[in-house]
Amino acid sequence: MQDPALSLSPEVMTADEVALFLRVDRKSIYAAAQRNGIPHRRMGKRILFSRAALTLWLSSCKGSSESSFK
Repeated sequence: MQDPALSLSPEVMTADEVALFLRVDRKSIYAAAQRNGIPHRRMGKRILFSRAALTLWLSSCKGSSESSFK
């Protein structure tokens, strides 16, 4: 039986899940990934995101006025 907490917070996330996590539009996630402005990995045509990498990336952006979602 799968732990319900794991299904609510997956380690590997899709662009849709990242958009919800960061509270931005899905198109902004794809654009940021295309510019390498957000940590991601490609698997064929799919773009996947690590929750841990995103959390580290967010903590490194604190206090920065630079935005990856321009």
